[in-house]
Amino acid sequence: MRVARVKETYSVNDTYTIWAIGDTHLGAVDVDEELLKEHLAEIAADPNARIVFMGDAGDLIDWRDKRFQAGMWPRRYQDAMNAEGGIPSETVAHNVELFWDVRKKIWAWLSGNHERTVRNRYDREIGSEIAAALGCEYLGYGGYIRVEWNRKTSKANGAEIVTIIDVQHGWQAGRTAGAKINQLEKMLGESDADIILRGHSHEKVAHIFPSLRIAPTCVKEWERVCGHTGSYKLGRVDTKGGEENHDTWEETKGFRRKIEATMGPPLIEMRLGQSTHKAGRSNNGANRVAKSPVKYRVIL
Repeated sequence: MRVARVKETYSVNDTYTIWAIGDTHLGAVDVDEELLKEHLAEIAADPNARIVFMGDAGDLIDWRDKRFQAGMWPRRYQDAMNAEGGIPSETVAHNVELFWDVRKKIWAWLSGNHERTVRNRYDREIGSEIAAALGCEYLGYGGYIRVEWNRKTSKANGAEIVTIIDVQHGWQAGRTAGAKINQLEKMLGESDADIILRGHSHEKVAHIFPSLRIAPTCVKEWERVCGHTGSYKLGRVDTKGGEENHDTWEETKGFRRKIEATMGPPLIEMRLGQSTHKAGRSNNGANRVAKSPVKYRVIL
């Protein structure tokens, strides 16, 4: 399993926002690219915004794919099909173009099942190509991100706070939101991560689970966050009068229609406080539970 190691500096009570962007499916006619551009502009303007890209950077579908439907490409990708490198090269160029201004805010880049199809068919690792062009860490289909938080005013050697993020493109598609949360909660017992993120489902779901962690000298409060990271792909297009019918793959499989309000990822806010290593004792001599230095808030 691959691990991306990240170092950040913070001041007490700083708030950082994690944008787990994924399933952008660039190249599909039903992608809300304008909303993606708005979100990337918001990230660029926020010094404390960070990105984890969750895979499926492009639809990467051409006429040889069983998911192909007439009319499913925007003009840019129609032209690319006949150019050198085809749709895969256009997908790389398109992602680099969109994410270039925020490349230094990207903690890690993942691939999804659509990139895997290209790897199997063309022996090209599209996710790796994009990550290399942007200069960010590449984790393949999944891995871990280890974020070391060093306080700006501290002279201590090593991190004051460490956040472990378990990321994978995922496999849960076409299920209800309740089933997805239940699956994520089960994964709390399989991973010791602070944050667990999955893509692929196109659902915008996240939840904070309060729990306890046993430390060498005390018991600590420990908030953990699990989430499915949404999509920018609507899943349906309206066929205009006189056009050839071009149902999307999602329509043929009976996936639920997405509306604009559900597009994009859930945001995970982290407020970083004073790190405490000892719980101490109360006035009556009883052990106290140590407070976690990190507090989360989920914005859906």
